[in-house]
Amino acid sequence: MPVPTVAPGSRKRAAPAEPTTPGSDSKRLRQSAQNSQTGGTDSASDVEALHQTDRTTFPRRDDQPSEQHTLSQYEGCNNDHIRGTVGLHFDDCMTETVTGYAEAVLARITFKSEDSLEEEDVGCIDLTVIDKDEKGWYQHLVENQAEENHLKAVSAALWGLLRDKKGSLKELDQEIAKAFATDVLVYISTIETPGWEGKGIGRIAMSLLHRMLPEYFESKDPFTMLLQPAALENRETSKGKNKVEVQRRLVQFYSRLGYTVWHQEATWTKGYKWMLMGQKIEPAEKK
Repeated sequence: MPVPTVAPGSRKRAAPAEPTTPGSDSKRLRQSAQNSQTGGTDSASDVEALHQTDRTTFPRRDDQPSEQHTLSQYEGCNNDHIRGTVGLHFDDCMTETVTGYAEAVLARITFKSEDSLEEEDVGCIDLTVIDKDEKGWYQHLVENQAEENHLKAVSAALWGLLRDKKGSLKELDQEIAKAFATDVLVYISTIETPGWEGKGIGRIAMSLLHRMLPEYFESKDPFTMLLQPAALENRETSKGKNKVEVQRRLVQFYSRLGYTVWHQEATWTKGYKWMLMGQKIEPAEKK
């Protein structure tokens, strides 16, 4: 079957903000993406991480941009663990000039407790935005299996979803095909909240992300989210944990956020199954 896409439209996406320090955080993160699994967060457990890069921690900033526009949203977090406000900030964005269809966003997660006057950086969400209106995205990502480090994981995920082991196009489930047929694809590489796991921050950050992306695109059209749930590699928070149990918890967590399993391998690799989850997000105004 043909690749499920929609006809190019007039969608306009907001111009990405400049990195706080040119050529530092975003570029370094994109160059470090060697692995292709994603982990996640479970507010009811100590599992809170998406696996994709070799980054040991998210970049903490002592100074904030003074003149650039930063897209931010906040939501209260009041539970048995913490009381305060979670924030998500799109202030580290980079356009991939080589391909023209990809943008990298490192969104900071912050928390401000009720008894504090200042926000604290507590984590980040690292994602890649694919503009399917741009020519050549499918050929580069799927047919040619992109070699750029920051696109390898996206390429592998799409290959597993759309192609069989012989490289032939697969017949997608009808509901998955509909969910994939959007102008924009957002692949979540990592979400990390080191030291804040199991406090509900990851769930709120993901909800904020879903709400903020339409503003970032400057579009009210639906878009597709993809991620691969698995334990982080090379992380202190993952040492000594059963990877099968971690993956099971991650699947439960993302299922509560509306994600479903779109593809999984029958074999086990490094202690877990290769799995891809996704969903189509309908902006609130269109629901």
